Amino acid sequence: MPRETEADIRENWQRVLGDWKERISLFQSEQHKKAVALEKRHYLLGVPATVFAAIAGTTVFANLNKDFSNEARITVAVFSVLTAALTATQTFMNYAKRAEQCRSVASRLGNLRREIDVLETQVPASQSAMAEQLRKLNELIAKVSEDAPLIEGPKGAGGNDLLLLMR
Repeated sequence: MPRETEADIRENWQRVLGDWKERISLFQSEQHKKAVALEKRHYLLGVPATVFAAIAGTTVFANLNKDFSNEARITVAVFSVLTAALTATQTFMNYAKRAEQCRSVASRLGNLRREIDVLETQVPASQSAMAEQLRKLNELIAKVSEDAPLIEGPKGAGGNDLLLLMR
């Protein structure tokens, strides 16, 4: 088997790192988009829940010394049920925590991308040295992938398995 030249090693190194960096950037972008979408959902549920709770609470206190009409009772009941439903949904879906997880993963992916930028300038001396550095980088990628919350992958790729993106 012919021995690889320094140019071959450099070409393979640049190709693999370039491909991995592109995929990491794509995954980072998807994580960031998901964080923004989850944060919007958090506010879309939280703000109405807060407003409805305020309306129901002030209506009850404003009418403590008065007899409630049926319309007022129905209104307070509707706002109370809406408040409970929105609050329960927001608690169950936990959009704020999920958004923070996505932001954290996006940040770690950015760190990986910058690490690849540095590695691109340091071409290994041999095929075995290249394989070792790629193995270490792949371990870091695997850890980020493990910790990443599930998101819909880019263009229907499905899931969040960054390792599949790396192959």
